[in-house]
Amino acid sequence: MLITEQEKNRILGLHENSKNINGLLMVEQYNFFNNFFGPSDYDTRETGVPDAEDNKKIQQNFITFIKSGKQIPKGTIIFPTKRHGDEFRTWVHKSIPKVASKYKVDKKGKHTSPYLTTLLNVKLKSGKTVLRLYTEENPTWMHLDLKEKLEQPSVKVPNVVPGADRINRELEFINKRGYYDNKAFFIVDPRLNLVLAFDKDHQLIDYSQSVAGADKQKEKTFTYKDWCIASGLKWNKYNDWCASSEVQDVTADTPAYRGRMNYAVLADLQAQYASKGIYSISSKYNNPGYQGKKDIPNVLALKGPKGEKIGHAIHALVPETRRLKADATLAKALDKANKKGEIPKEYIDLIEKYYESGKFDLSAGCFNVSPEFVQNPKVLEMAKIGVPVFIMGEDETDYLVQVKPSDNEEFFNALGGEGGMCMDTDSLISTFGNKVSVS
Repeated sequence: MLITEQEKNRILGLHENSKNINGLLMVEQYNFFNNFFGPSDYDTRETGVPDAEDNKKIQQNFITFIKSGKQIPKGTIIFPTKRHGDEFRTWVHKSIPKVASKYKVDKKGKHTSPYLTTLLNVKLKSGKTVLRLYTEENPTWMHLDLKEKLEQPSVKVPNVVPGADRINRELEFINKRGYYDNKAFFIVDPRLNLVLAFDKDHQLIDYSQSVAGADKQKEKTFTYKDWCIASGLKWNKYNDWCASSEVQDVTADTPAYRGRMNYAVLADLQAQYASKGIYSISSKYNNPGYQGKKDIPNVLALKGPKGEKIGHAIHALVPETRRLKADATLAKALDKANKKGEIPKEYIDLIEKYYESGKFDLSAGCFNVSPEFVQNPKVLEMAKIGVPVFIMGEDETDYLVQVKPSDNEEFFNALGGEGGMCMDTDSLISTFGNKVSVS
């Protein structure tokens, strides 16, 4: 039976997409992790902390494998997290430096590197493999904390939001800690371009596609103070606000302005992103420059993980051509009217296809959502000042929001805020011209 060239390429594409980053078939990678980092019945619902017995099982799985004398299959990702990979790299440099030098092992790097698998299979003069020696000297190296465990694909979690595995894992992480019981919250996934609202019983209220920040996520929180100084203004540490000062915009064809934050520098600094962490609602108000009904809040301004003043917000879509087009494409794939709480595979595939190119990431750091979502009476009712906003990581691993409540007391107790962080679009356009990419 003959097939067309187009069908041939489609089949080959499916085959390539079924492999991990190192070329190993995903089913083989999944089976490896399931055999070592399972079982899938792992549950900490009662305690909210990792199960010591479960970690013992993981440890025994590795011991059994080592005793078998088998080699780790080529291309297998053995380290479940970056932490595990970096700890191994450090040990190699300290314990077998000649091997580290021979194989040019960096002290830090990707835990998914195929060179790590090759190194673990190396047989030393003692007759032991590197994996065996490492395990003997570090018998608990493979143990996982709660966050790390929940990020393993072999671990099953409740399917609260069908089709959105990342969201379900974040939700389970929130549920297991108890600290957030009887608290409403938002989950924002910049990678999947989704914003979701949950009530105090952790049931989904509503959700929306999101046109997110144009730059890839970084670890550092870009604060209002950072933005102020980058704009050529002065930060008043006594009033904790940007002091008024006349400066010239970085582009030559725009006039001087007074006390206005400069959006152009955000692009220059690649600061159009929201870092991973727990934020909070600082205020809600209506911006007439955004979509939505008049006199109803369409902006949910945010405070940073430590109560910092930041320029980020969840707000109704800015009616700018590129964003309108991106939003329409996302909304069509999301198909809320028919899917009713399920995230379609077609939507996930669309997002992943264009993730690297940033086709749907066009804002200066805010999350542009549908006005129907942000102005939903139930969403506005739960979006009280101080409500947590979990902004997830963009990476495929280490994406859950790790929280230490003792470090976030200021965050949860913070109230108020001096109005909106995202500025009025009309004033921005009059200052910078139509070319400006407003939040």
